[in-house]
Amino acid sequence: KNSWRVVQCSNCKLVYVNPRVNEEQSKKLYNQQSISPMEYYKENEEGDYKTFKKRLEIVEKYAEKGKMLDIGCNIGTFLKAAKESGWECYGTDINKKVKRECTRKGIKFYAKPLEKIKFKKKFFDVVVMDDLIEHVHNPKSLLKEIMRILKPGGLIFIVTPDVGSVTFKVLKKRWHHLKPTEHIIYFSRATIRRLLEIYDLKIIFMKNVGRYRKIGTIVAKAKSLSKIAHSLKKLIPKRMNKKIIPLNTWDELCIIAKKTV
Repeated sequence: KNSWRVVQCSNCKLVYVNPRVNEEQSKKLYNQQSISPMEYYKENEEGDYKTFKKRLEIVEKYAEKGKMLDIGCNIGTFLKAAKESGWECYGTDINKKVKRECTRKGIKFYAKPLEKIKFKKKFFDVVVMDDLIEHVHNPKSLLKEIMRILKPGGLIFIVTPDVGSVTFKVLKKRWHHLKPTEHIIYFSRATIRRLLEIYDLKIIFMKNVGRYRKIGTIVAKAKSLSKIAHSLKKLIPKRMNKKIIPLNTWDELCIIAKKTV
């Protein structure tokens, strides 16, 4: 995809970009707003807020309110919903420009990788990785640190593109989640389960979830699918572009896993 090679391990079946950008290059791209730009999340904050309110409801079915950490929080929209619901909120992101937005929302924010923050042991009740783990160069190292700072019985909440989905199998190279400089690892139900089992994390919820998006954003993203789909933009009245609607492409996998040790 775009000259990048996406491969599958013949042993564990994990799909990943090989070769790929290194961690320093990734950090530079995020802070240059070349990938996951802050302005995109500000533009889509209203839809994201509705999305995260729904996802927070899932978390709260399994967890008592306490300390929540969102890794890769960007402008802090998930944590905004959580704070309003009564959670004590912490966020991290390597994109330094989002600090002002997070601070304004009352979030304790850290502009550095999780492993370098050195939170106290068994500090958090819930750790959120919503659209995050597919960006991470070393998920095992990240999960090791999460296990250190997560309380016994605490939860990890993950949302990530599902490379085992029918949507991917149909679209293949045109799949909207296939972004090789940004999404460097692609999990299926089987491979995410295998990763979590390494740390004795018990999966208590696994389901494909949707999100809320502006019609204009949906149509703009449809350009990667076909010129015909994108050309529909001309037929949609401008006032409709800002209308937010539910969207489920059945290729975003949501997992809640519990720390059992």
